[in-house]
Amino acid sequence: MFLKQIFIALLLSASICSAADSDGNGVPDEVEQALVERFKPCVVLPYSDRGVAPEPVDIMHVNSYITGYNSVREYYYKVPKLWVSFYALAGGDYCGTRPLFRVYQQLYIDYLATWDMPITFATGKFSNVTSETYTYSGYIPDSDYKNQKYAIRLHADYGGPDNGGGYYDQPGGWYDAYLNGRTVTSGTASFTWDKGSNYPATTYAHLFVESGETTIQYYFFYPFNDGWNNHEGDWEHINVVLTGQDPATAQIKRIYYYFHDLCTISWPTGTEPSGYQNFYNVLDGTHPVVFVGGSLSAAGGAGEGSHGSYPTFGIWPDIKYYQDEAVTTHTDYSKYIHYNSINAQIIKGREDYDYNVNPEMSWLGANIRWGHICVASPGDWQQTFDVGQRSPKGPAWQETWRNNYAGYTAYYGPPYSVPYSWTWPTDNTAPTVAINYPSSGSYFIKSRQYRIQWYATDNIGGTNGIKNCFLYYSIDGGYNWTAISGANPILNYNWFNWTVPDVESKNCKIKVSAYDAMGYSAETISPTFTIGSIFAVPTISGSVVSSSSKAELPDVRLASNVNKPYADQAKYKPRYCEFLWAGRVYNSSIIDCGTYYSANILNEAVSLPRTYTAKWVYNIWEGGVVVGMVEGPISSSITVYPPNPNDPVVAETNTSEATAYSNGKKIVVDNAGKIHSVFAISDSVYYSSSIDDCETWSTPTAVGIGKRPAIEITAANMPTICWNNGNRLYSTKKASGAFEEPQLIYTGPEGSEISYLSYVLDQNTNNSYLGWVDEGATGSSVLIATYNPSTSANLSPTPIDQGGADAFKSPSLALDKAGNLKIAWSHSGKVYYKDNSEFFEMGDNGIHPIVDTYGDKTTVVWQEEIAPNIYQVVKKTKGLTGWSDKEIISYPDSLNADFPVVAAAGQYVYSKNVNGSDYDLIWNAEYDNGWSIHTQNLSGAQGGISRYPSIAFKQGWPKSKLYVLWTEEMPAKGSKAIAAPLVKAYPMSVDPVPCFYVDLGTEEAGNFTIQKKGTFYYGLHPGFTVDYHPSMLKYNFQNLDKNKRYRIKVTYYHEFDKAIKQTLSVDKTFNAKSNIEPKTVVTEEHWIPNSCIKDGQIEVTIAKIIGEYAVCSVIALYEYDRDCDGKTSEDIAESTSKTVNVYSYELMQNYPNPNTGKTAIKYQLAQPGKVNLKIYNTLGQVVKTLVSQEQQPGYYNVAWGGRDNTGKTTANGVYFYRLEAGDFKATKKMVVIR
Repeated sequence: MFLKQIFIALLLSASICSAADSDGNGVPDEVEQALVERFKPCVVLPYSDRGVAPEPVDIMHVNSYITGYNSVREYYYKVPKLWVSFYALAGGDYCGTRPLFRVYQQLYIDYLATWDMPITFATGKFSNVTSETYTYSGYIPDSDYKNQKYAIRLHADYGGPDNGGGYYDQPGGWYDAYLNGRTVTSGTASFTWDKGSNYPATTYAHLFVESGETTIQYYFFYPFNDGWNNHEGDWEHINVVLTGQDPATAQIKRIYYYFHDLCTISWPTGTEPSGYQNFYNVLDGTHPVVFVGGSLSAAGGAGEGSHGSYPTFGIWPDIKYYQDEAVTTHTDYSKYIHYNSINAQIIKGREDYDYNVNPEMSWLGANIRWGHICVASPGDWQQTFDVGQRSPKGPAWQETWRNNYAGYTAYYGPPYSVPYSWTWPTDNTAPTVAINYPSSGSYFIKSRQYRIQWYATDNIGGTNGIKNCFLYYSIDGGYNWTAISGANPILNYNWFNWTVPDVESKNCKIKVSAYDAMGYSAETISPTFTIGSIFAVPTISGSVVSSSSKAELPDVRLASNVNKPYADQAKYKPRYCEFLWAGRVYNSSIIDCGTYYSANILNEAVSLPRTYTAKWVYNIWEGGVVVGMVEGPISSSITVYPPNPNDPVVAETNTSEATAYSNGKKIVVDNAGKIHSVFAISDSVYYSSSIDDCETWSTPTAVGIGKRPAIEITAANMPTICWNNGNRLYSTKKASGAFEEPQLIYTGPEGSEISYLSYVLDQNTNNSYLGWVDEGATGSSVLIATYNPSTSANLSPTPIDQGGADAFKSPSLALDKAGNLKIAWSHSGKVYYKDNSEFFEMGDNGIHPIVDTYGDKTTVVWQEEIAPNIYQVVKKTKGLTGWSDKEIISYPDSLNADFPVVAAAGQYVYSKNVNGSDYDLIWNAEYDNGWSIHTQNLSGAQGGISRYPSIAFKQGWPKSKLYVLWTEEMPAKGSKAIAAPLVKAYPMSVDPVPCFYVDLGTEEAGNFTIQKKGTFYYGLHPGFTVDYHPSMLKYNFQNLDKNKRYRIKVTYYHEFDKAIKQTLSVDKTFNAKSNIEPKTVVTEEHWIPNSCIKDGQIEVTIAKIIGEYAVCSVIALYEYDRDCDGKTSEDIAESTSKTVNVYSYELMQNYPNPNTGKTAIKYQLAQPGKVNLKIYNTLGQVVKTLVSQEQQPGYYNVAWGGRDNTGKTTANGVYFYRLEAGDFKATKKMVVIR
């Protein structure tokens, strides 16, 4: 047994002896690390907000370092950006301060780092001059100072304000930079500082052995000292002497606390010298608590930022020049930093850090001052003899470095006002964490690096109370999470530079889990953002306007807008934009890389409608020259319809505001398909109706005196109308074939006038709301009142906003399916929205908002001023996950667009100035979540001024209807008299609008998902984001109307090697089988049996039969009246299915490359046509024609055996191969090496 113990001891001894000891201090690196962690201190910061935490030195200049070579010690070092202060050697006057890189050609770092000759000034202006002052002969850069000898001082610098008279810092300037971050520019120098909360609390630990004792020096770096002498770059420390080197058993022998060239010693209780007043605060037995000073009495108690290291709270007398220093007792626990939350970084000897081996730590070898003092103005430099001298040197250049007993003077005076008892607070509360970036809608380019930013804090230590954080990302909305490489765990930084994976997804999220010192955790998830290619998919908009009065075949001008694409502007610069009609290039030209493009299409109205897309083509820049071109992705699509050649007249009027204003409905359609309209003629309100889809209209009937009417349909399927006359509101409804006598329902204040009347009614209950503006001489109010046309009681309105005269425009009302009221209005140019759960400002510079609800979406559209009296039409949409960003609807040019209206969450009509004084009505409709846009000019055939539109939507199958009513005014032209204004109407056949459109693979889809495994992303279009599951996908839809009929539309897509067969079912009532080939979009539509809707919800399942997964990219539900198709059968046989192969033009890199003369070239074609694939040599001569024939869309793979057209073997070298297919052209390079 005894021999066995000896053997084990020998093994342990051999193990220790063989362990790495990189700094040669006799303590193995693993033991050293364990000891540093075991005795790591806690820190209690001053109570004042000025008490900053100890940080890593990186905070001095996180993006701005300079490297130097020390010729004496023969190694490089790295330090924050250095500054040089100049003084005239004759006279000692201050001459200026310059960043070192601006004088680098004249001041050599190795010269400065090794110079040790002291300089004495004859005038005595500068006392206490040390060997850190050097001489320099030459000019001061960027100044008028002559060539002479100067005294210079070298120092680091932190970011303070610059007043322009030379670089200098104002008092407190550092703290603003520390809290908020800042960019400081001085002359040609510009530096950016991160805010302090982005960095972890840090201590630099140095272990050494002296006289048989093991000591750890814990250094703290503070970005600035806000005590009595106001300097930057403050280094402080303590020494912890240990009883031994065993990490399991070693204890504290004594602690040296250093402050202001003094030190005091603490011993474990019971071991202190006799009669010595001992202050010993240690947490958990081995972790000293450092109480950070403090304010000096000469500074009036201000600052709390001297940063001396003390063993306890209290007032310490006679610290500096007979001043007392107060380390104020406080219980602001956000200033208490637990040892578990402090990052301990071991520093070895300054000679151990060669810049070429360890540049991050080579700053230790720089013999410099870490900062300079603070002055209030540039003139103060001349009165300050020690610029750059009051801040300390780094740890390895201080007298206490590797010194247990010497260096500072012993301090024996006991403090007073020491708290009677003090304990470290108990932490049993989880931290909080919030992500600042990425934000909603952020776009990350795959494989690029982006900074993730978050804010984590704890009740103990604040931002410094976080021990570490774990970061994850998801590309499927949070169903699956992947740890971010290199970030788990990350110290309590509030940022991480993430290299984005090589994937594409529009449903990405970041998750941050933060842990405090006690192990309590909290997590947060970012909003949804997108990872895409270097070229973002552009979006397209446009309008078509008439340029003549030929109703039978108008000339047409097509105006198009493509948003400026994102790309790396240093390498890829947009050259031109190509517009494509059905796959062929319609027109392309070299244009500004801004956003606008216009094309004129004459006499082509008969060939409309057409669908077109666009794409940007980029120049590739390398070394300042263009080396090639590359195409970006294809945009969303827009379908252009021919201008409406005829528009039925409803009535003649004598007012240009007959249908004003658009916030009040002027046209509605009842359950039987009858169309009802109201408008103004003179000072009366008129009603007219149509039963033949706007072909003919009944003779207008006057219903009352007044203007600004609004109409709705009651539960009894009868029209009800409200209008205003001065300060009074009236109403009437139709009963027994005629309108009743008008009823007075509200009287406003005397002298006021009612305007902007809006009316909305719930047909299920007849409950309705009226909204209007009361305009008074001194102020105005937006009023909302409940109203029931069956009772016609006097209204009791509630003001929702009040302001000055003419402050309000167009309050608009809408009801969702549950009867909840939505309100939008504008107040002094700001657009507001309110419902029963939220109230907020939607945008600036806006007027005339309109709100609409349809299915699960709420939309607000308004006109936004972009120049004086020039407006564009914009909108925001709210889905299940919140509001979208603001989007432009109108074509953005220098011409006005106003009075927009919206129906069915995507059918927009607005008035657009198209030429001179002419205004046309433009229809824009969005489908597929905005990826498919339809547009038509509704009133351009006749010319004139078309304004104040109102619209009504009626869902139908296979086509829905959009009814548009407006006022058209024909101004005088030449000798032609002004025609009377007309009230016109136009019925449009439009595609049905889904009540639920679920783009699978997005965040919103999670509200419907019961079961899926994840998401595949083949592109950002809704059809190319695919949910998948090994066996069955499941989705649930609720809040369906049992009195309605529903139709389901699904889209399938995948890019696997083999086809997938699967079955669609709704509540297990039918099984619709589909076969989906690779890279093929399959769309199916089916009626849902009425029996499935009885409980107001359905479950949709997609089950795999054959293949790897069940897949689905889009599910859309359409709601109809029961008799929408004239059938009552529940047979699902009447279904439609459409299959579209998805190909694009692409020339791929040959494989292998380089090759030995045998290689394969792959390409794909989007359209049928003539194809040429040829190989060229470097002289541009054709070597081999591989393809020259007509080919169909699809993938192709062509082999080349290394021979030319004559059959001869080609020589080694560089070759080019070029594909030409229609308007597509692409060239790539290959290398032949035999």
